[in-house]
Amino acid sequence: ENCCVFFADGTYLEPLAVGDDLETDRAIGEGNVFVARDRLYRQNLGDEGFSAVVLGTGDADADHVRYVGAGMSAGELLSFSRGFTDASGKSDLASFKLAFCASKDADDAFLFACERINAPKIDRTALQAHANGVTGIVEV
Repeated sequence: ENCCVFFADGTYLEPLAVGDDLETDRAIGEGNVFVARDRLYRQNLGDEGFSAVVLGTGDADADHVRYVGAGMSAGELLSFSRGFTDASGKSDLASFKLAFCASKDADDAFLFACERINAPKIDRTALQAHANGVTGIVEV
């Protein structure tokens, strides 16, 4: 399960939770590196904290090749799509491709590059306005 907390500068936080253990097992069995690494993080460090940091990319395939060549690949590329609905009810389909990176000895947090294949043209203004005035992530 996920939720996105969007900021005006284009960054966001994506809190994750395990909603269905059987679905999680299925995804891991099918080779979903994202779900597998999140589970590994939770097993080793608990349910609180950052299991991953994601960086935007224009070419996840090239990133994956570089990660493999450097001995830093954390697994196969992952492509997926999901629906998105804005505050006004407008819906679209968002599609992504992820390339994973971690040291061979890492059994917790990891990095991945995310290529937006289809970025919905949805107004996020209401989602980016926060009562505390935050507009982005400065440091991790």
